[in-house]
Amino acid sequence: MALLAQQKNLHWFLALFLITLVTILLFHSVLRGQGPFATGTLGQIMPVEKTGDTSAFLRDSLVQGYPYHAFAAEKIQKGEFPLWNNLIFAGTPFFGNGQSAVLSPLKAPFWWLGTYSSFILSLLLQFIIGGMGMYVLCRAFNWKLTSALIAALAFILSGQFLLRSTMNHMSAVMAWLPWLWWSIYQLHHSLKFRWLVLTVIFTAFTFFSGNFQIAVFCLGISLIWLLALFQKNHLYKRTWLFVAAIALGLALSAVQIIPNLETIKLSYRETKSLTWSQVLNPKNIFHFEKPNAKVLATAIDPKIIGVGANSSGPADFLEINLFIGPIAIILILFSFLDWKKRLWRINALISAAVLIIILFPGLKDLLAKIFPWLSVTSVWRMAFILLFSLSLLAGMGAEILRKFNKKFIGPIILAAVFILSLWQWQKVMPFSDKKTLYPNTDLITQIQNQTKTTSKLWPKDSGLDQFMLYDIPIILGYDSVYPKTYLELWQANSRVVKPNQLHATEVSENLLKVTGASLILTNKPLPEN
Repeated sequence: MALLAQQKNLHWFLALFLITLVTILLFHSVLRGQGPFATGTLGQIMPVEKTGDTSAFLRDSLVQGYPYHAFAAEKIQKGEFPLWNNLIFAGTPFFGNGQSAVLSPLKAPFWWLGTYSSFILSLLLQFIIGGMGMYVLCRAFNWKLTSALIAALAFILSGQFLLRSTMNHMSAVMAWLPWLWWSIYQLHHSLKFRWLVLTVIFTAFTFFSGNFQIAVFCLGISLIWLLALFQKNHLYKRTWLFVAAIALGLALSAVQIIPNLETIKLSYRETKSLTWSQVLNPKNIFHFEKPNAKVLATAIDPKIIGVGANSSGPADFLEINLFIGPIAIILILFSFLDWKKRLWRINALISAAVLIIILFPGLKDLLAKIFPWLSVTSVWRMAFILLFSLSLLAGMGAEILRKFNKKFIGPIILAAVFILSLWQWQKVMPFSDKKTLYPNTDLITQIQNQTKTTSKLWPKDSGLDQFMLYDIPIILGYDSVYPKTYLELWQANSRVVKPNQLHATEVSENLLKVTGASLILTNKPLPEN
C-alpha cells in the first residue's frame, strides 16, 4: 500500500511538472517582458482609419481583460473595494459586472503584486488548475498516467481554453469545470460529507471566476453529469446530498450572482423578443451555417482558415478557433470502441448536441425562448463544452490504444500531442511588449492623436458604440455594462435613428426629453424656445 501511495504521489508531481512546463513554454515570451495581447488590433478599436491586418475576433483582452484587472488592482492596493467604476460613462457598476472577477480565487493571492505581474500569474494559473483538474478527474476513472495527461493537454491547449485565457475571466471559469465533475463523481461513489463540501466550493469558485454565462454553462453540464451518474441505491441520502451540494454552492455564490443579475438589467444587451412562430419556423431551426462548418476545420489546425500572424508578432487570433489537434481527433475515433461505457455515452451526447447547435444556430434561438438569458450569447460561447467533452473522449481513446503496447504507445502519443500543439500555437498566439499596454502609453496616445474629429465623449465613427477604461472605445460593446439610458440618449439625438450610433450636430428636443436637462452649455447659440 505504501508503495502504491508513493507511486501515486510521484505520478501527481509528474503531471504537475508537465502541465506547468507546457504552460511556461507556451507563454515563454512573458519572460522577455511581453504580454499575450493582440495590440495589432488597436488600430481597429481606436477611432482611426484601419491600417494593416487588424481583423481580429478577440479584442477583449485589450479592452476588458487587462483594463478590468488593472482597475481592480489599483483600487484594492489603495484599500478600496472596487464596487463602482468611475471611468466608464458617468460611472457604472464594477463588482456587479461579473467579468471583473474581483473574487476570483486565481486572482486573490496576487492582488498585492504589480498589476502586470498579478495579471500574468493569474493567467498562467488557469492552465495549471485546469490541466490538473482534468488529470485528477481522469485518474478517478482509473486511467493510466499518460491517458489522463493526454486529456489534460487536449483540454488546456484547445482553442476555446487558450484563446479566451488572455481575457482572464473566461478560461478562469472553465478551469474549475473538471474539478466540479471530479467532486460530483466522488460524491456519487462515496456519499461522504467532504465531497459535498468540495462540490460547494468548486461551484462557488466557478461563479467567482468571471464570465457569468460560461459559469452557467459549467453548472448546466455538471448537472447533466450528475443526472447521468444518479443511481437508485441510497436514494434518499443520494438525493439530499446532491441537492444540498448544488444549492449550497449557489448560495455561497450569491454574493456575486445577485449583483451580477441586477447589473445585467442595466445593460443595453437585452434579450431578443422572438415569437414562437419565428423560433419554430423550420427554415430558421434547420438553417445550416456554412461559415460555422468551415470554422470546424480549425479543430485540426488553428491556421487552416487563416490568421493574420507575422514574424514580429501575430496581429490577431480567432476567438472562434476550435483547435484540439489531429492526434486528438484520431484518439476520439478510437474511443468509439468504449461506446457501451456511461462516460463515453454522456460525452458523445454532449459533443453531438453542441456540434449540432453550432451548425444550426436557429436551435439556440429555440432554447433561448425557454431560457431567455441564452439569447445574448453566441453559439461559440458553448464551444468550450464541446472541447471539454472531446478532450475526455481523446483520453478514452488513448486508454484503449495503450492496451496494445503498455510500454511505448502512451508516452509516444503524449509527446506527439505536446509537440504538435505547442508548434501550432507558436504560429498563432500574439505577444506584444507590455510597454504598449495600459494605462495610456505613447502608442495609445499616438493613435488617439491621429483623429481630430472624434471627441473623447461622443464617438463620431458609426462603428463605435461605447468607451471603456482609459478612453478606449470598443466595437459592439461586448458584455460590458452599457447603461440603457446612454443607448436611448444616442438614439434620440441621432438624425438617423440606428442602435449605438450618434451623429449629433445640434441640440434636439428628443435630447432634452431623454436627459431632462434644463440647461445646456454649447459653443453655438441655441434656437429660440
